[in-house]
Amino acid sequence: ADDAFDGRAYYAGRTFCLNGQRILFGWVPTKENCDDRGNFEWAGTFVAHEVYQREDGTLGVRIPDTVWNAFDEGEKAEDIVIDTPYARQEQILFNDTTDLFRFEADVEFSEGTRSFGLRFYENEETGQSYQYLFNIKENRYRFETSPNMPWPANQNIGLERPIRLEAGKKYHIQMILDDTIATIYVDGVALNTRFYQKFGQSLSLFVTDGTLTVTNAGLSKTIK
Repeated sequence: ADDAFDGRAYYAGRTFCLNGQRILFGWVPTKENCDDRGNFEWAGTFVAHEVYQREDGTLGVRIPDTVWNAFDEGEKAEDIVIDTPYARQEQILFNDTTDLFRFEADVEFSEGTRSFGLRFYENEETGQSYQYLFNIKENRYRFETSPNMPWPANQNIGLERPIRLEAGKKYHIQMILDDTIATIYVDGVALNTRFYQKFGQSLSLFVTDGTLTVTNAGLSKTIK
């Protein structure tokens, strides 16, 4: 069902064995004229995934421990429940992110929920941000600018990944942001992206037509 390890913004991946780990190394391309609307170029930045085998035999990827553990422990946010049966609602968890941070949280959505997601570099006054949107009925998530206007605000074709989304199941989200690159991992499914605008500094989670429970949310902005 999933025949890739990442999306459009990750190319030329190869693997090698390091201390018993199977490491996939590839590159996140830049965009023409450093513009969100530009096409991807054949150049970029090295990003490593660790390939592992799930219990069902399929392969997933996760953050190598050496990368995740390079950050300090950071700060924690309170556990929250976002309940909005007929609209979209968000909750800001951190409003002072920087150009380098790691974020993690456990999320669980209720039966009948339409979608949920993560917004970052959000401007709280204008509502502009980047986001990872999880479409539950389609069992996939994608990266985009929000709002996506003037259309298209971001050349994001191919920046989506399939993922099985089940109500009542807890999903562990991990994301590392470094300057113009964001890499997210959810249940062994990764997606890299490149972006160039900094709308604001807030990070939030949101849900549409349902309930989202958020626990164990944490943010670290410093390297050990």
